[in-house]
Order: sequence, then C-alpha cells, then structure tokens
Amino acid sequence: MRHGSVFAVLLTSCFLFSAHAQSTAVSVEIIRALESSVFEVVIPRFENPQITYERELPWDSVPYAIRTDDYMSIGTAFRIESGEIV
Repeated sequence: MRHGSVFAVLLTSCFLFSAHAQSTAVSVEIIRALESSVFEVVIPRFENPQITYERELPWDSVPYAIRTDDYMSIGTAFRIESGEIV
C-alpha cells in the first residue's frame, strides 16, 4: 500500500469543508489522524507481452506519472480503530 493517495487529500478536504460549514475548528491532530489512516492500495504493474493491440495506444494523452509508475492503484484502504485495515 502506498500512503498519501489522492483520495486521502479528497477525504481530508471533504472533512474540512464539512467542519467549516458547521463553524467547527479542525485541529492539526485530526488532520494528521485522517492522513495517517488512509492508504492507496497498489499492486506491481504487470504487462502481458502476449496482449497486442490493433494500433498503438495514445500514450501521450496519459499522464507521465501513470505511464512510468511501477505500480497500479487498485483502491483505497482505511485503518480503523482496532488497527485493522479495510
């Protein structure tokens, strides 16, 4: 799992927006707890050489970070109070 996913930022942003809408201050500790409890789940990127395409894929339209990353994101995990990850 890779920590610091885009989803963690989104979740934190939603939480902050909700707290702001309720005029409730959000402490740095809460933000850190959220950030340390959300993970991006990844697997090694595997490209099967037997798979071929009729024409070349438009790789220039895919972001560089995705094209060159050795891992593929398959979801998001959350650490719950008991220490388990779901």
